Amino acid sequence: MSLAWGQIPQTISYQGVLKDNNDAIVTDGQYDLTFRLFDVDEFGTPLWIEDHTAEYGAAVTVTDGVFSVILGSITPLALNFDSQYWLEIVVGTTTLPRIPLTASPYSLASQSVTGGANIFPATGNVGIGTTSPSNELQVGGDVTIGLRTDDDGSTPGYGNYLYFSGGDDWSEWDRDNSDPI
Repeated sequence: MSLAWGQIPQTISYQGVLKDNNDAIVTDGQYDLTFRLFDVDEFGTPLWIEDHTAEYGAAVTVTDGVFSVILGSITPLALNFDSQYWLEIVVGTTTLPRIPLTASPYSLASQSVTGGANIFPATGNVGIGTTSPSNELQVGGDVTIGLRTDDDGSTPGYGNYLYFSGGDDWSEWDRDNSDPI
């Protein structure tokens, strides 16, 4: 049995219903939609724009008023998503009111990451080599900190680092690998 980890998609699936000014479902067809992300609910400058329009060969198919798009499929979503964003949709030349983006299942999972023998919760103890750490940071196994690399990119295996070996033994070497400090 093997376990494979995949990367979280860097796109957002968005589905909506298009209605006209009389609140009636629009007729089936191809529609030009532009999507914009802002960090404010009104005014401001868009942080990201993606055109799903005939001009770019990406008009959106609407059937029974329903449409579905993958945001980020044309213009990469190069935002951190570490603060509130609002989505603005332009249908033809009509700009619709902005709506706040909310959490998705993938983002909720990032609050606490557990993989193999590691755990990285949003709060609480972090474990590397253990999923039940009893300290703020608990590491199971050998640890190398600040491994030095030479100008040619090689690692000489000595100097300017700490090596912890299992129990209570530890050593620190000086830069020229003379005697332990």
